[in-house]
Amino acid sequence: MILTYEQLTSITRGADHTRIDSRGHIALCRCTDAQVAAYGNDGAKCHLTAGIRFDFYTDSEEIAFDYCIRRRASVRWMSVDLYVDGVMVVGDYKNTHQSYDTYTFTHHFGDKARRRITIYLPYMVDIRIMEFRLDDGAEVTPYTAYSGAMLCFGDSITHGYHAHYSSCTYPAMVSRFFNYDFSNQGNAGYIFDANTIDPEQNFKPDLITVAFGTNDWSKLPSNEEYVSRAQAFFDRLAEAYPGVPVYGILPLWREDDWRPKPTGAFADTRRQLAEIMAAHGCIIVDGMKAVPHVPEFFADYRLHPNDLGFAFYAQEMIRVINEQQK
Repeated sequence: MILTYEQLTSITRGADHTRIDSRGHIALCRCTDAQVAAYGNDGAKCHLTAGIRFDFYTDSEEIAFDYCIRRRASVRWMSVDLYVDGVMVVGDYKNTHQSYDTYTFTHHFGDKARRRITIYLPYMVDIRIMEFRLDDGAEVTPYTAYSGAMLCFGDSITHGYHAHYSSCTYPAMVSRFFNYDFSNQGNAGYIFDANTIDPEQNFKPDLITVAFGTNDWSKLPSNEEYVSRAQAFFDRLAEAYPGVPVYGILPLWREDDWRPKPTGAFADTRRQLAEIMAAHGCIIVDGMKAVPHVPEFFADYRLHPNDLGFAFYAQEMIRVINEQQK
């Protein structure tokens, strides 16, 4: 049985909207068109399927879908991760090659039983679904029993770089622990930009996480711009999502945090950012306490956590959220 467009859309989570592209394939878009426009040259990264999942119940003995790559980011690998009743059973990891390469994901269970299926799509490529197949007559029921909804803003680390597996980014791990639905709106290489907040998006959060600051420190021409951009972002966030708790995550350790930058010392900008977050009523998460200050916990040995580093990151997020919910 080939799922219809409507059936596939009904089981898709983490996408603001879906559409059929010029080749007849299904595109999964995690940001609104207004956000894509606001990102400018970085808007293409909004189409990368970070945080997008298929989440549903089925009694099918086999699951299969064909997909192609429309574009990819700088990371040259990807994974499609399958969870069955909350347990990871497949991590289909592979190197990526050219745009429009096609692949097939298949898993055979060997028996007919009702299961919750969660499939995490790659975070570093824009994939298009060509066809999704289940057994003829199989159940297709969207999973909806989430305990909350988490919206994640941030840069490449929120986006997922450089997790080996798509389900091992910190937004994915935190959401699994709390059984949250989530939208990953991390954009690699990006900085605080109030224009990228769109309250008209379809995803309605119960809590928000914000993790910018490290690129702002390394890229911006002055401390004044660093402060003004951060201030404007949190002003806009409070206006767009009144009453929604915001977890402000201060930048993680980075190997080159000793370098002089026009924005000032890394420690000083972190302190300024903490003051801005506190003034906006954010719950502050100290990134310096999240991931060990050891290069081996980072895929590039300096900035982007690997899967183990992300596990520590998620652990700290879970601790702080649990404290707030007591």
